[in-house]
This record gives sequence, C-alpha cells and structure tokens, in this order.
Amino acid sequence: MDKLSTTRIFFQRVLPVTVFLVTAITVYEVGLFRKTGTSGFSWRGTFHADQAGYNVYLPALFIYGFDANKFPEKIDSLVGFGFNLDRGRGKLRTKYPYPVALLQAPVFLAIHWTLDRSVYKADGYSLPYQNVIRLSAAIYFFLGMLFLFGFLRRNFSVFLSLFLVIIVSAGTPLLYYTTDHAGMSHVYSFFLFSFFLYFLGKWLDEKKNFHFYLWIAALSLSIFMRPTHALIGLLPLFLELKEPFKDRIHSIFKWKLILPGILIFILFFVPQSIYWKYAWGNFFHYSYQGESFLYWNHPSLIEVWFAPGMGLIPNSPVWILFLAGLIPLYRKMKSTAITFVFLFFALSYLCASWHVWAFGDSFGQRNFVEYGAIFALPLGLLFTAVETSKIFFIRHILWVPIFIFCLICMKLEWSYEIAWLGKDEWDTREYAHLLFSKPHIQRFNFESDENLDPGRVKIESPNGKYALVLTNEREYSKFYSFKMGEHEIFPFRKLRFSLDVKFSKPEPDCLFILSVDS
Repeated sequence: MDKLSTTRIFFQRVLPVTVFLVTAITVYEVGLFRKTGTSGFSWRGTFHADQAGYNVYLPALFIYGFDANKFPEKIDSLVGFGFNLDRGRGKLRTKYPYPVALLQAPVFLAIHWTLDRSVYKADGYSLPYQNVIRLSAAIYFFLGMLFLFGFLRRNFSVFLSLFLVIIVSAGTPLLYYTTDHAGMSHVYSFFLFSFFLYFLGKWLDEKKNFHFYLWIAALSLSIFMRPTHALIGLLPLFLELKEPFKDRIHSIFKWKLILPGILIFILFFVPQSIYWKYAWGNFFHYSYQGESFLYWNHPSLIEVWFAPGMGLIPNSPVWILFLAGLIPLYRKMKSTAITFVFLFFALSYLCASWHVWAFGDSFGQRNFVEYGAIFALPLGLLFTAVETSKIFFIRHILWVPIFIFCLICMKLEWSYEIAWLGKDEWDTREYAHLLFSKPHIQRFNFESDENLDPGRVKIESPNGKYALVLTNEREYSKFYSFKMGEHEIFPFRKLRFSLDVKFSKPEPDCLFILSVDS
C-alpha cells in the first residue's frame, strides 16, 4: 500500500471515526457529570416520566413477564407515572411506543446478564440499569454521526462532511437529548434518520435490493417511534431526483422490492399491535388518549418558530442557515428543495397544532432535533456556494455565524436545568438570563421531621424522596426543609417551588403553606 493510499484511508475513515468516538465518549461523560448526585427517579433522572415509559418494555419483558403485580411496589409513582400499573388486572400500560426500548435492548441485556446480583438488584431500575439509557444514547449518537457522515460524503469533502455532522450535533438540542434526557426518543430518531439517509443514498447510487430493505426498515421503525416521521417517506421519491419522476416511481414500486418492504413494515408493527392487544384489548389503539392536534385550525406557528421559551430559532439559531441552504439546493435540485420546504412547514404545522405546542418542559422545539440530519444537506450546499466566491471575506464569513449559533445553543443547553421558568414563552429576560448568566449545577437535599416513604402526593427533589398520602387520619403532610444559606447559588435571582397533587374528591378543603424564613 503506497503512502497516498494510507493517507486517504486515514482522512476518509480513521479520522472521522476517531472524532465521532471521542465526541460520543465526551458526551457520555458530560451526561454522567450533569447527573451526579441525582436519583434515577427524580425529575432529572433517567427513569422519570416519558423516559421510563419508553424503557419499561425491557424490564416488563425480560424480568417481570408483563405482569404488573411483579413490578416493585409503587415503582410507577417513583418514575413520575411514565407508565401505569393496573395491579387489579395485572396489566402494564404505557402510551409510548416500543422502538426506543428495542434499540436499548442490546445494552440492557448486556448489563442484565453481567449484573453482580450480590451488590445490585436485578429489578430493571437499580443503578446499573440507569446506565442502559445513558450508554445506549451515547452509542446511537456515535452511530448516527457515522451514518450521517457517510451520507454527506456523497456530495461533500471529508472535512466539510465532518464539520456538518459536528454542526448538527452542537447547533441543535441533540446534545441535550443525549445527555440530560437520554431516554427520550430524539437521539434514537437521529440514528434512524441517519441510517435511513445513508442506505437511501446507497440505493440511489447502486440500486441494490439489500440497501432498499435497510432504508425501508429504518423508515418503518421511525414511523412507529413517532408517526409524524412518516413525512420523511417523501425523500425516496424526491431526494436528488435527476431522472424523470416516473422512472423513480418505477424503480421503487417493483414487486420484488415493495412486497418485502411491506413485510418489513408489518414485522415492526406486529410487536406494537400485540402489546396494544395485551394492554387495551385491541390490535389497533390510540394510546395518547386526551392528546391530539387540538389547534389544527389555529396553529401556534409564531410561537413554534420564534418564542424564546421552547421556540425553534432562539434556542437553535443554526436553523436559519439550514433554511438559507434551501436556496442553493433549489438551484441544484429543484424537486428536492421543494420537498425540504414542505417537510419544514408540515412539521411546523404539526407541532403548532398539537394541544401543547411546546411539548412539555422541553428544551427548544425538540421534534426538530432529528431533522437536523436531513437539513445538513442544504447547509453543505450553502457552504459550497459561499466557498466558490472569489472574495476572501465572503468565502470565510459563514464560519462566524456558525460558531456563534452553536455557542448559543450549547450555552442554553448547559443552563437549562429544569424547565422554562419565564412568566410566559415570550419572557426575553429569562432567555437572556439563561444565555448570559453563569450556569449553576445545584442539588437540593430535603430534610424531614421523620423518615420519608413513597406515596402518591409527592415533592419532587433530585434525591427522589416523597411525601406520604394525606388521609383523614393524617391531616398534615410531613415537614420538609432545606437550608438555603448553605448553598452556593445565593444571592439568587429566582426560586421556583412547585406542587403536583392528586385529589380523591373534586373540591378538597386543604391549604398549602410555603414559608421562607431568614
């Protein structure tokens, strides 16, 4: 092998893999650091709310045999009711689909089979199982970067492809959903999108049946993970369309391709359908009961795009350049550009018409995270168009906003500890505080007048402790306190106390008391 071939292999294969591997390991370590001293069952834990709902298929299948009565006592309460245990009927019910758990399964099984049972409980929720979520997220983040790099290499140089992947990672909330909320679906969707793009590109270049089946598998799993991902089903029809459209249609809808493709889709649907039958009695079920596109006729598009709290552009300004890249994309691939424009507005409308446009206490518009992989293509074309300029200043000016936009996103991610604390989604003072203030990672430990036991009425704290259920015999909840003067955050700008209480009767006669003593 000559020196030139060795150099080419290093830059095309070794360098990208090394960069992505180091990045993934760093992200994993950052996630561990930000979770230091945090219980897996607290609001910042890996088993809280949605994350527990996605993951629960694994302990249910491999430990408890989908028998709700075998689960640990009050575990559904501890995880913030990310799933429900109907112990009367022995049913486990979660509204979240199974693909996230499917992707976490290899790490789960490796940890479960090698667990030191003399030290940890093999219950699916002890400390080693928290690493299932963290480690899985880091692995799929790494794999997603690799496949996205492979897709981009079809059109761009090694270094531009490398930087585009880094921009997608640093300029969008992808890092946040790989570290702080690793159990959410977004890093797994990013992997599936990148896998889909890579093998779709391979199929467009080589027309091999095997590549077709792989991108169909990724597309199918993405749709079951989040049905709105069906939007990317347009890409096989219009991505890099150079031949007549009817030729592209004929190349896809061949019996030897479409029949196996349908079987692959059904194969991924069957586990979800079986679970719906077990949990709700029907093979087809809408598990998000009470949640819908309530504002279909009055979508909150302005909020989705521009609100400082949970809006797309303020929290991920690199999207300005993603969209600017549609101009050179239109000049080079008209049908692809039109498809990308449709994807952006269709996704925006779906988010804006959902009954909660902000999708809970999320950072930024989290449903756009995985779409960064797709919009890396127009961003690359924007770089290419700018670099062809004969003026030195214009050739290099794009790196300035890229650097600033990535820095803004990462600073907001680091500062976003709890939720948006502004008076409303347009509170610019809160946004400025998150952007310019020194970040604090502060853990509060509550003191009590007696030992704490789990219950339905709870005070959420980073150490995962809760109050007791209030009954006629117990008129008052237990006493909780923490000595604020001992914490480094003082003097502080804002304190937020929240209570999440469920009442057994419509109009309870009770009083909440909060006292701050100097």
